[in-house]
Amino acid sequence: MSPALLTPAWIEALDAAARGVAGDDGERFVIQQVVTEGAEDVTWHVVLAPSGVRVHPGVAEGADVTFRQDRATAEAIAAGELAAATALASGRLTVRGATAELTRHREVLARLDQAWAGIGNDA
Repeated sequence: MSPALLTPAWIEALDAAARGVAGDDGERFVIQQVVTEGAEDVTWHVVLAPSGVRVHPGVAEGADVTFRQDRATAEAIAAGELAAATALASGRLTVRGATAELTRHREVLARLDQAWAGIGNDA
């Protein structure tokens, strides 16, 4: 059984899975995720580096890209009930920063997506 979505244990599970993902030859790139939940936010960041990939809880100093959404949107995307592109087009998901650089890291991000499959999505 995997940990519940957006909990500290879930972020730890993401990091454990990410450690098996090879980085790329590019420069360090940091993607921050912010999920708003009332007065509190759940924030973590993913560091893509030549040495590998890591996930850390909390705010990243100088994130290259930041994704922000509310909890309902994050849960719907994670469950496959809402496409991220649809959430982006409707304003439920916002992205700030060097978004064009995401394509440079698409292969690492695809491997990371595979490594994370099923984490926190137990029925």
